[in-house]
Amino acid sequence: MICYDEKPGIQAIGTTGQDRLAVPGKYPSLSRDHEYIRHGTVSLLSGIDLHTGYVHGLIRDKHRSTEFIEFLEKIDMAYPQDWKIRLILDNHAIHTSKQTMAWLKEKPNRFDFIFTPKHGSWLNLIETFYSKMARSFLRHIKTCLSCVNVSSCVSPGRRIITINGRSTSITCV
Repeated sequence: MICYDEKPGIQAIGTTGQDRLAVPGKYPSLSRDHEYIRHGTVSLLSGIDLHTGYVHGLIRDKHRSTEFIEFLEKIDMAYPQDWKIRLILDNHAIHTSKQTMAWLKEKPNRFDFIFTPKHGSWLNLIETFYSKMARSFLRHIKTCLSCVNVSSCVSPGRRIITINGRSTSITCV
């Protein structure tokens, strides 16, 4: 069982000046200028396996049906072919688009979609993961200079996040 969602709009923000490092007795912590330069955004499409805690992810410029199908293909390859894969997801239009449904017809009985109720996104565990990710390191990547750098900030082995006492790392391609 995999909890899936998209986190769109991860910003690539550059600073206009140098960070001021902490200096004992003068500056108690790192200080940044409030001005910034926007370099665009990326979307993180990811799913957390409820049995292992493993996070599957893709970082792409957009989050359309094409990218969702790419994620499903990645999941399809990650698990034995005789397993039925259940995904818990929200009611986003890309999950039931014509393109997605056509792809699912090619894989009969492989995927089972379980939709959360409208306004019930908090029921999906991946939302907890995104919240922890946003609070722990996404707010600190202001010095990234491009969307490519944002992608490297959330790449394999770069970040380990602990949720409910279990550490997991993002594995994106």
